[in-house]
Amino acid sequence: MVDSAWAGVVGAVVGGAIGSLTSLVAPLVNWKTERKRIDCEHKNELEKLDRQRELDERTYKRGLILKWRMGIATASPSDLRSALTAGWFEELRPFLSDDVIARFSEPRAVYVAPETPRGFKDVLAAEVDRIEREWGLRPGSEETPSGSQS
Repeated sequence: MVDSAWAGVVGAVVGGAIGSLTSLVAPLVNWKTERKRIDCEHKNELEKLDRQRELDERTYKRGLILKWRMGIATASPSDLRSALTAGWFEELRPFLSDDVIARFSEPRAVYVAPETPRGFKDVLAAEVDRIEREWGLRPGSEETPSGSQS
């Protein structure tokens, strides 16, 4: 009888210990599972925000390109001074190459345009094309050398 009593006591103690251990481990397992789910959701949200940022940046750059093209189109070929003080040109200036900036910044009484009557417009249009290619906003812009027209 003593042996069966001890078996009952040992069984109760072992069963209670296993039940207690399970109740302690279960929340830890649930916490780790929930943490992985939250980390995955957070990663997905960051990727979504990054894609949205890239889309917003491309949209902003396309807007700049459009504004610059409109400014060049409406600029008077005979009045370089008013074009160079316009708001669209001031926004374009930081993106111009050094030789184009030097060409328009040199003090001179009259700007002599290259080859055509609308020369300064051609120079600026070529620069906007270059910037558009560098920003990857033109199809096939990665393969296009910076000196050639698409």
